[in-house]
Amino acid sequence: MFVRMRAVLALSLVLSLALGGGALAQEEANVYPLPGEEVFPEGIALNEGTGDFFVGSTTDGTILTSNVSQPGVEARVFSEGGADGRNTAIGMKTDRAGRLFVAGGDTGQMFVYDATTGALIEGFDNGQEMTFVNDVTLTPDDSAFFTDSMNPELYRVFPDGRAATRWRPT
Repeated sequence: MFVRMRAVLALSLVLSLALGGGALAQEEANVYPLPGEEVFPEGIALNEGTGDFFVGSTTDGTILTSNVSQPGVEARVFSEGGADGRNTAIGMKTDRAGRLFVAGGDTGQMFVYDATTGALIEGFDNGQEMTFVNDVTLTPDDSAFFTDSMNPELYRVFPDGRAATRWRPT
């Protein structure tokens, strides 16, 4: 029960900050419950156009979703853990085109999903043995850059969906 409470409180705080609420007193914060006792949320992404948010679990790669307009409503499974070979979901972002980008941690994988249907658009693997694809950010041209916390590389997914390319900062 403690694990679940910690996950709910953490999600509540992150969403409050992401939505510009600043540091709200706990009694003022909205709570968005996550299903299951083994959900350890890590990444979170907000689709500003719809208010849908996505939360990834480090334990099995489950991606959950809910909407910021529905505090108190338990999040639902957007994509089951293990789907598409995804067994962890770390950093996440959504773009204007309605895509959800998910970093796959020590698997070296990167995923692009349709944020409405949950369909896998594309998946990439960096091919590294020692790796931790940790975070993702979007650029003004809608490219997604993924970090690798164990290698001095970034991986770029182009807006047209071309394969992730390695990019070494100079």
